[in-house]
Amino acid sequence: NDILVVPSLAEGKVTPSSIEVMVAGKVENPGVVLFEPGETASLVRAILKAGNFNKFAKKNNVRIIRRVNGKNSVIRVNVEQLFKSGELSNDRRLISGDLVIIDESWF
Repeated sequence: NDILVVPSLAEGKVTPSSIEVMVAGKVENPGVVLFEPGETASLVRAILKAGNFNKFAKKNNVRIIRRVNGKNSVIRVNVEQLFKSGELSNDRRLISGDLVIIDESWF
């Protein structure tokens, strides 16, 4: 029942109403993405803030790992389809602490 405290990687830029998420994997600039108060925190915006997908990204199976009630929840999103269709109304909202993982495509 240990508690692990991880300090923010946003170097003091986080305010109480800011949203901080981590984008990992096959994007140009993986790391912490900060959404300022009033800014819409969404999956597509987080990917774009992280420099967009790199050429090795698996765009059709992006994972959002979210901690809910002490358990990890995995949300899978086909971002490639969102971009192709232009149907960004299906974009996923993010909350502070979310981890976005973009795996490598093998073909």
